[in-house]
Amino acid sequence: MTIYKKGDISLHHSIDEQPKETDFVTHAHRCCELLYFISGNGFYTVEGTDYPLTPGSVLIMRYGEVHKLHISPDTKYERIVLNFPLSMIEDNPWCSHLAKLYTERPIGKGNLFLGNADSVAFIDTCMRRMCRENVASEEERLALMFSNLTAVLSELRNIENGNSKELNITISVEDATNEIVGSVISYINAHLTEDWTLDTLEQEFFFSKSYINRAFKQSTGSSVWDYVVLKRLLVARNLLREGKNATVAAAECGFRDYSSFYRQYKRRFGISPIDDRRNNQ
Repeated sequence: MTIYKKGDISLHHSIDEQPKETDFVTHAHRCCELLYFISGNGFYTVEGTDYPLTPGSVLIMRYGEVHKLHISPDTKYERIVLNFPLSMIEDNPWCSHLAKLYTERPIGKGNLFLGNADSVAFIDTCMRRMCRENVASEEERLALMFSNLTAVLSELRNIENGNSKELNITISVEDATNEIVGSVISYINAHLTEDWTLDTLEQEFFFSKSYINRAFKQSTGSSVWDYVVLKRLLVARNLLREGKNATVAAAECGFRDYSSFYRQYKRRFGISPIDDRRNNQ
């Protein structure tokens, strides 16, 4: 159920009685995400790191962090998800330090938080308060979301500081495969806009490109090139919203053919690059 949606801010309380993993595709957002997991049987993969989901756990993803849900249909999947622009907290001097939860960590690391019973109860109360019905106005809804968001993030900072369980838990039984995928993701992000191919990865990691692609898809739910295209499109979107020309943005992000960039952009975001740039000026 959608509680609130306007611009980059959205709040959903969703329940799938028999979730289908195929309904949850590999994706990334143009803003921050806070996911409170209430029930279900599964795990999230964020940039190649696998995180088990247990009731009361919280996942955070920043702009461009690619993630994929792996969920079993045998248990009801319930969650509350808040998406918001980083500026919502970063530009506020009273809570700008909370933005570090999103910005001051390696990509795909430190995404999972699970506190003790008191922390879980507190976070549960805050997340459900955000979704409270019979809110009189949009201003009151936004104030409700902001006050409870900052409370939750403050609690996550306490968990991060060691008052709880380890933050990163990898559940894959194939540690070597996880290590390879993690290394490939690091390489891709370091060379995202450069001109390279799967042959480059083969030479870099001494594994066949078919094995790399298979391991990558098994871990992330995406092929290597689908992942690369998504990440490049997200970078391009940032450049466009900063006012850069669409052709220039495409070239700077590694797209050698503008028509291909245009089609991929419109398919992913539902709007042309030029219109997206115009709408955000």
